[in-house]
Amino acid sequence: MFFVLSGFVFFFHYAQAIRMRSVDAWNFYILRYSRLYPLHAATLLLVAAGQLVSRAMDGQDIVYPCNTLWRFVLNVFFAMHWLPANQICWSFNAPSWSVSVEVFLYAVFFVVALNLPRSWRGQVLTTAAIVAIGAGVYSLRGFHLIAEPVFCFFSGGLGCLIWTRLRERPLHLIAGALGAIAAAVLYLFFRGQNEIVIGAALYPALALLLAALQVLCPHVGLWGRMLGDISYSTYLLHFPIQLGILLLVKAGVMQIDFMTPQAWFLGPVAGLVGIDGGVVSGVINLESPGVGAPGWRPRHDKRYHEV
Repeated sequence: MFFVLSGFVFFFHYAQAIRMRSVDAWNFYILRYSRLYPLHAATLLLVAAGQLVSRAMDGQDIVYPCNTLWRFVLNVFFAMHWLPANQICWSFNAPSWSVSVEVFLYAVFFVVALNLPRSWRGQVLTTAAIVAIGAGVYSLRGFHLIAEPVFCFFSGGLGCLIWTRLRERPLHLIAGALGAIAAAVLYLFFRGQNEIVIGAALYPALALLLAALQVLCPHVGLWGRMLGDISYSTYLLHFPIQLGILLLVKAGVMQIDFMTPQAWFLGPVAGLVGIDGGVVSGVINLESPGVGAPGWRPRHDKRYHEV
């Protein structure tokens, strides 16, 4: 779902701006890295320090085992998940693997957006072709980066293209999205789990449904905007928090029996602390939204609406 939503958001904010050369590669990557890198670097260094402390205590890493210099360098450049699948090993702040994939998708997306046809129909066909390529690579068990991430991301983009075209008719969008969701659910019920159906049909239809509901009820979801703005911070902070707790346990400062029900409260507690940390990191600009491409909306580009 993460990559589907990313595709939807990036197509909305950037696709036409990049196609029309309103945003160049430099500005695009500055906008993205200014959001991603400060917190990534901070949590990477924090986890590396924590693992060194753990090794000093008993010679063992905590949770993620592949904390080598080579893996650290890969993490510095967001490249830890760009290796062949059989060479990937969890290291340092391992949840950042999805950010590594996302950075790869940024490059693919920019090239695609730069070369999109000017007509809406051409853009839909181009995006659908990329979805098909990703699904084909996935079916053939090809290189993982251009398989599921690609068909999920560009399926989200396809949903965005449909939404921008039909946003003035939200009831049509809702009906179509509900139909696609029903068809996907029925397929999954009778045929079993299928990642292509989930990533290229079910999740994009859900995103399209939510977007259409937002048109009908503009204030729906505004209460969750802050959580959305700090979601990246919360995601990257939850393992450093867990690592800190486990280091305290290892040092004998805390006593936790992980077999007791009370220990399960640590997850929600870590989540709440992560949210607080997300708020703080947003305040001190470790995470700045930096998403939008100012000055562009689909309705302002007449060529975009040509069929």
